[in-house]
Amino acid sequence: MDNNSTIREDLEELKGIINSHLNICDPEKTPVICKSISTPEGRAKIEAQITQAVLDGDTVVGAITKIESLYNINSID
Repeated sequence: MDNNSTIREDLEELKGIINSHLNICDPEKTPVICKSISTPEGRAKIEAQITQAVLDGDTVVGAITKIESLYNINSID
């Protein structure tokens, strides 16, 4: 198995983990993300943002929380 195959497999596994979290989206906790993933384009954008955040060192849950706080004006203190 070459390195590219391993990277592709790891990204596919990450995508599955991200999707499992997005599939149980709670609109009370993450209303912006839940609304965004209601369209294919929005879901792809959120998936890409979470993937990048994980590659930068976040956990999937941490990335979701950060993305929600960036876009949710109600979370501003």
